[in-house]
Amino acid sequence: VALDYIFFITYTLAIFVIIVSIFTYVASKNENENVIKRLNLLGRIVHPLTIIVTGLLIAFILVA
Repeated sequence: VALDYIFFITYTLAIFVIIVSIFTYVASKNENENVIKRLNLLGRIVHPLTIIVTGLLIAFILVA
């Protein structure tokens, strides 16, 4: 079961990175530096937070 969560989170993070990259590309075409900075900050917060939450979830599943 834990392995399923690892695969799920891997694909979720890959999709997240692709979506953020597309939005960053569109923002750079429009020369909107404020949106690019916010997307960068979003990625720096969400990516590690997702990994931490998933790690805690897997640990909880394995212990329980």
